[in-house]
Amino acid sequence: MTNPIILAVDTTAPQASYALYAGESELARRVTMADTPHSHTFFSEIESLLKQANLTINQITALAAVTGPGSFTGLRVALAAVQGFAQTLQVPAWGLTTLDAVALAASVTGRVLVLLEAGRGECFIGLRDIATDSSFAQPCADAVGSLDTVLPDFLPAFLIDDLHITGSPALCELAVAQNAALQYHPTENPPLAPVIAAYVARAMQLGIAAERHPLRAFYLRPPYANLKAAA
Repeated sequence: MTNPIILAVDTTAPQASYALYAGESELARRVTMADTPHSHTFFSEIESLLKQANLTINQITALAAVTGPGSFTGLRVALAAVQGFAQTLQVPAWGLTTLDAVALAASVTGRVLVLLEAGRGECFIGLRDIATDSSFAQPCADAVGSLDTVLPDFLPAFLIDDLHITGSPALCELAVAQNAALQYHPTENPPLAPVIAAYVARAMQLGIAAERHPLRAFYLRPPYANLKAAA
């Protein structure tokens, strides 16, 4: 069986990333910290990525994108483009949340607690169970709120010896200071497009369908513009 050619993108944060994989082998990646909006650079970055790998868009056989939470505008740009590519090329498209991708980026197995900055003094929090084959399950719903408010709801039921923590260094350090049993795995803001591309390659080998990871925006709270309008 020929390895799938996977194009993966992440534009949910100021650091955008783009990756091309043949199966689990990386062909090319681009990581940018642009001063201009991702909507202005997205297609030129895809073009540069394809040139780097000496491929054309018609050779892509699977797509993936990080679906949020994250920048509302950046997120919508990537999802609309990837959905358009998928429809035109008639190939499957996968969506993994930011918390999924950060948990996978820790490169550990077992239960992983993810803490990410959410702004306004709040954090996004979620749990993932990572298997040895890198498939994962989500034991409970993700949440958003102040660290002091949301962390106690996650730890009593799930605090076990192999619970790992990853994500925002500042938040992780606060959590570890309060719960010494946590095993902290700094990820240093890794590019997420390569992480989800590699995951999709493994998932396809395991027969996990794209429908399990729908390509739709994932929000834990309404976009800021909606909150302002409701005020």
